[in-house]
Formats: sequence, C-alpha cells, structure tokens
Amino acid sequence: MGNAEDNRGARRRLKHRVEHAVVSRLLGSLASPPLHQALERGARLGRLWHALDRSHRRLAERNIGVGLGLDPQSSARVARACFENIGRTIAEFALLGNRLEELLARVDLEGVEHLHAALAGGSGVFLLTGHCGNWELLSARISRELPVTGLARSMANPLVDAAIEARRSAAGARTMNTRDAARGILQLLRRGEGVGILLDQNALRNERVFVPFLGRPAATNFGLAMFALKTGAPVLPVFSARGPDGRHRAWIGAPIPLAESGDRAARIGVSTARFTAAIEAYVRRYPEQWFWVHNRWKRTPDPDEPVWQP
Repeated sequence: MGNAEDNRGARRRLKHRVEHAVVSRLLGSLASPPLHQALERGARLGRLWHALDRSHRRLAERNIGVGLGLDPQSSARVARACFENIGRTIAEFALLGNRLEELLARVDLEGVEHLHAALAGGSGVFLLTGHCGNWELLSARISRELPVTGLARSMANPLVDAAIEARRSAAGARTMNTRDAARGILQLLRRGEGVGILLDQNALRNERVFVPFLGRPAATNFGLAMFALKTGAPVLPVFSARGPDGRHRAWIGAPIPLAESGDRAARIGVSTARFTAAIEAYVRRYPEQWFWVHNRWKRTPDPDEPVWQP
C-alpha cells in the first residue's frame, strides 16, 4: 500500500514539474518580443487552441448559439474571436512581470469617481467582474487606485499556481484562496480596501443560487451577496474591453443596488441576480471577449430550487 501511494505521489510530482516547465516556457516565449509581436503570438496561440481543441470549440459554439440566439456560422465566428482574445490575454499576462508600465499605459480607466464615492462610506468595496476582456490587466490597473485582493481558487498544480501568483504580485494585484476566506474578506473591508470577485463560473451545490444568465438558469455563487448584505460594503461593477487598436477601455460603474425586501434567502437570490445581470450586459455588448469555453450551465435547478430574478 505504501509503495503504491509513493508511486502515485512521484507520478503526480513529475506531472506537476512537466506542466510547470511547459507553462514557464510558454509565458517566457510570449514575454520576450515587442508588445505587438507578443500579442500576435498570443492570437496565433488562441487560433491553434481553437483548431486543435474540438471539445472546447464545440462547447463555446453551443454556448454562444444558445445564449445569444446566433446561427451556427455566426456562433463559429464569435467562438474563434473568443479564442483569439484568450490568447492575447495570456500574452499580456506573460508581460505583467517585466512590461507592466507599457501595458498599463494602454488602459484607459473611466468612472474612478464611483470608486472614491464608495470608499468614502468607510466599509471597503466589492469589485464585481467576470472573465471579460483581460481581467488580469484590469485587476492590475484598479490596484493603482486602491489595494485590491481578488478571490481565486488555488490550482491543482502548486508549481503553476505559484508561477501565476508571482506575475500577479509583480503587477501589484493580490489574491486570496476562496477556501476559508471569510475572515480575510472582513479584515480587508475593515481596512477600507477592495475585494475583487469574478462571478461568472458554475457554483458548487452548497455555494449556489440559480439566477438567469443569457436566458438560462445558471448556478451562481451567493457569497458576494451574503457578504455585501452583512457588511454594507457597496458592490461596484468593473469591466474592460479590448479595442480594435489594442488599447483597453476599463470602467467602474455605480454601485449595484442590493435587494431590500423579502427574507434573507430572497435578498441573497435577488441581489445575486442583479450582479449577474451586469455581467450579462457586458457579454451581450462584447460577446467575443467573454470566456465561452467554460461550462457555465453545467447544473440545472432541482425541482425545489427557485430561479431568482433581478
């Protein structure tokens, strides 16, 4: 038994080292050339992924067709552009460590007044976004306005996880593991800092409520609504979109109103639906720049589970 466990552990460690070597080589190859060349390499990487990964390509096209009501040809066009955007995002992420100022100079940020007004309340602030545009670069830019800690699940490979965290840290962005993050969130808010949350991923059963997203019920984490209602910290939508010239337009919106009526469950559900509606508005406006390769509608509601409306 011991030998079998040792062998599995050795194989796992070898797998982690190989994956880390591949990721490090990839990021290194994207980080070395001039920015325009790095972005084109990233786009080619996205196109290659699109061509070779039939499973994710079909998932994206199906999600796009159902979510946006597009015909197969249009869905395929949006899916290909989505893969290209992810490739460019990876290239920009690779450059965060040594070309940060060059990248941030290409980000135009609007709506900072909403952030300052929210912080004046003294309760800290939640920053709501999704896997839209380049969310990593957005986090780095917002971190120039106030300390921001993003919630994220640790990756299964600790070596890759550490490499990614090193680049985020170099860009001034911090992350906190979602596991057992409750105390840390409260501490950050008490210090008047920002907590960033990406709310566009399928949620686990014990963490979910169902809300509409692109016409279908989507299992969505209720933690943001729960903490916002508990602390009174405002929830500001923050997004960015890549323009045809390669620059990023980033914006901070006015606080999203929390539900004020109903019991606790209803207030959490309705508030979560409002947050998700903000992400849906982005996706409908910039469909090529959302992360369609994720199985957002993996779960369906049980017969006794409500679908909360905004």
